[in-house]
Amino acid sequence: MRVPAVDGTGVVGVLRNGTGPTALLRADMDTLRVPTAAVLPTCGHDVHVTCLLGAAAQLAHSRATWRGTLLLVFRPLALRPGPAFAAADTPRVVLFARGVHGPSPEGSVVLSAATVLPPHGIGSREPTVVTVGSVRAGTAASAALLVSTRTHDDEVRDRLLAAIERILRGEPAPREPEITTIGSFPAFVDDPAAVTAGVRALVAAARARLPANRPTG
Repeated sequence: MRVPAVDGTGVVGVLRNGTGPTALLRADMDTLRVPTAAVLPTCGHDVHVTCLLGAAAQLAHSRATWRGTLLLVFRPLALRPGPAFAAADTPRVVLFARGVHGPSPEGSVVLSAATVLPPHGIGSREPTVVTVGSVRAGTAASAALLVSTRTHDDEVRDRLLAAIERILRGEPAPREPEITTIGSFPAFVDDPAAVTAGVRALVAAARARLPANRPTG
């Protein structure tokens, strides 16, 4: 295995095993400073690194089962300014229809089918992800939908959820739908000043420990 340095503190392991495709596996390896201790991998990246090392060991010992080149990227500087994780919301929607015979277009299956597609179109106008990931209909005069959304901006998030509710309440039905949020958390946005200061401190500390003749990128 060849192990070049990258980005000062990062490492890329290259495992070659004959002719074949090239695949890449990546693990983040940043650390966070906590008040009661020194720099520790408190964000779970120690698990990332451990998993990637385990995968590398398994693949190195099972060369007969694959061919090609494997890149093992241990990546620093995963902490950067701006949104790190999108906000996620999961509205649960119950639509109410009439219990009818087959020829009538007022049943729960038809009502849910008419409701599923319009929310997906919101993503063409806003930087969002909208998915109606679960639909249960046809066994009663009601249908249950699970909607999943992802956004990075609070204003976009508010507009998105309002638009979804407007669409759901716009379908003709004998009564208003029940909309309940069963899961919700805001976007995680890294503070630019904190990230810049943290990265500079980590890079300086890492370079101070490197041998003088080692390339630092």
